[in-house]
Amino acid sequence: MIEAAINKILRLARPEILHLAEGLRYTNQKLYPVPDPMPSHLDVETLTGLLDYIQANRDMLSLRDCMIIIEDFKTVRLVGSLQGAFLQRPVYMIAECRRDSLPFGNYMDIEAFIIWLQASFLDAGDRAKILAIVGNIQDGQIANFTDDGVTQSVNVKTGITKVEVAPVPNPVTLTPYRTFIDAVQPASSFVFRLRSGSGSERPKAALFEADGGKWETDCILNVRTYLEVELQALGLEIPVIA
Repeated sequence: MIEAAINKILRLARPEILHLAEGLRYTNQKLYPVPDPMPSHLDVETLTGLLDYIQANRDMLSLRDCMIIIEDFKTVRLVGSLQGAFLQRPVYMIAECRRDSLPFGNYMDIEAFIIWLQASFLDAGDRAKILAIVGNIQDGQIANFTDDGVTQSVNVKTGITKVEVAPVPNPVTLTPYRTFIDAVQPASSFVFRLRSGSGSERPKAALFEADGGKWETDCILNVRTYLEVELQALGLEIPVIA
C-alpha cells in the first residue's frame, strides 16, 4: 500500500511532454539543460594582452571561427562559434580595463583638483588653461560676472604682487583616461565650475560631464579601430563587433 503510494508520487514527479495544439510541445515541469563542459576564460587588463594571446594561439583555437566582442568601453571578449546541442558560445579571454571611476560632479579642494587634473587627464585641450586658473587663485571668493550659472571670474595672481580678475573658461574640452591605455582616449566637453570658500577656506573646483555620454561610444569605436589595425598588421581576419 505504502509502496504503491510512493511509486505513484514518483511517477507524478517525472516531467512529461504534452502535445496540446498545432504541434506545440509543453512540459508539466521546468526542465534544466545539462550543458557541455567549457573551458574557463582567461583574464587580462590590456588589449595588447588579448592580441598576444591571439597571435601565440597556444590553445590551438580555430581563429577563423572567433569574434572579438566589445561589450562596453572597458570590456572586450574573445569568443568562439556556437557549439554543442545547446548552442553554447565559448568565451576564451576577457580583457577588462580596471580603471577607477573619475569623480566628476564633485567639488574638491584646489590642491587635490590640480593633482587630479594632472594625473588623470592627457596634456591636451584646455587642461593647461584650467591649471593656470586654479593654480593662481588669490583668495577664497569667486566673483560672478552674471547669474546664469555659466560665466564666472576669479582673482588670480599675475605677478609677484599683481592681482587681476580673470574669466573662468567654460565649457572646456579635456581628455581624461577612461578606456584601455592602448587605445586613443577621446576628448569630451565639460562644465568647469568654481565655488567660493567660507572664511579662510579656499575655493573648490569641479568638472561636470557635458557630452551626454557620447564619450562611451567614442571609446568603443576607438577600441575597435585599434584592434582592427593591429589584427590587420598581424595578418589575422577576426571580426570585431562593437
